Amino acid sequence: MSSRILLLLAFTSCISGKDNNDTGTLSGTDADADADADSDADSDSDSDSDADSDADSDADSDADTDTDTDTDTDTDSDSDSDTDTDSDSDTDTDSDSDTDTDSDTDTDTSTTGDTGTSTSPSCVGLALCNGDDCCASDLVPGGTFQLGRHAGETDDCVCSSICDASCGVCGPLTCDADEAPGTVATVSPFRLDRYEVTVGRFRKFVEAGAPVPAPGSGLHSHLAGGQLVGETGWDASWALSSDWDYDLWCSTPWSTWRDGSEDDPINCVTWFEAYAFCIWDGGFLPTEAEFELAASGGEDRIFPWSVPPTDQSLSLSLAVYDCLGDGSVGCTIDDILSVGSAPAGAGRWGQQDLVGSVNEWLLDWGVYAYPQPDCIDCMSTSGASRVVRGGAWTSPDRELRSADRFGNGDSGRLPYLGFRCARAP
Repeated sequence: MSSRILLLLAFTSCISGKDNNDTGTLSGTDADADADADSDADSDSDSDSDADSDADSDADSDADTDTDTDTDTDTDSDSDSDTDTDSDSDTDTDSDSDTDTDSDTDTDTSTTGDTGTSTSPSCVGLALCNGDDCCASDLVPGGTFQLGRHAGETDDCVCSSICDASCGVCGPLTCDADEAPGTVATVSPFRLDRYEVTVGRFRKFVEAGAPVPAPGSGLHSHLAGGQLVGETGWDASWALSSDWDYDLWCSTPWSTWRDGSEDDPINCVTWFEAYAFCIWDGGFLPTEAEFELAASGGEDRIFPWSVPPTDQSLSLSLAVYDCLGDGSVGCTIDDILSVGSAPAGAGRWGQQDLVGSVNEWLLDWGVYAYPQPDCIDCMSTSGASRVVRGGAWTSPDRELRSADRFGNGDSGRLPYLGFRCARAP
């Protein structure tokens, strides 16, 4: 497993790496409730988007992103807000077709999402995002697909044909141990927001008083009356920020709340705050399986835009990545672009920025061994961190793969970590 590298202020070299696995258990219909990873649940290294070579302590490499454990971007090994980063994962389903072709079994053949009318409170009176409804939510029709590495893949899943400007040599987009063996996953239809939550939308939540959700709320209500196995909803012991302006700064020069524009993706939010926002906005956090289905198109796409699925095309018109958003090498706030700034990189059902821009909090605990033989509307129910997906504005190309995965402590605040909401179909 490679080491993830924590972001430096003077970011001039190619960034890459992984954290250690967290032990967790997957639960769901036909899921193995005892599936887990063998690694230390408390071992942390660096996040997907990091640029520090020290896998155990980020304090000396990113003083701007690491302060206190519960209110900042701390990724030290014994903290709840650690960046418990786990290895990349590949987007795996078996298909030899383009966006109009079904996956292994049941994935819908439509290539664009069915968009519902936005009734989200976070968009009331809000300006458009690149001329579009910031709260648009596209239907993901559900289906059965390959979750994790598929049969026949080696440790070098694919090799990028693109060299990042900050790198002198092209390297393979390697897979990591926790991606195998893959499994068959079935996901019911749901809606996934087209865009990541923006600063403007999150500001609406804060201005509304940042309501603390009712205990038990935030369930996948469309699944058998909210009976997704292992999903408990909001816990009364969970807390939100008491000082939004301070906490959303997260001690970095890359806080979009402080220095970005209203249509930039919000960053520096904890898992609890992402969860509470989605409840207030009429949705819920997506599961890892739901996210991978949307990102892979249910047909094993290397990147969300890959047509055919094995296409390795990668450019700044497809994703916001590798600190190149402003067109030059080196990480600055200007590398974080407005949501939807790379429309050509949309996924099969219309979602933008499924990789790049900011990593995204997901519902699941840990980074777990995939269940065998299969998983039906499942989620991970235990572990020392929450699953994070999607690559970020700091990520190198190898970490933009549709199923790239790692973990982060749920109280962590990071400048490359945001979220989007899912909704009932």
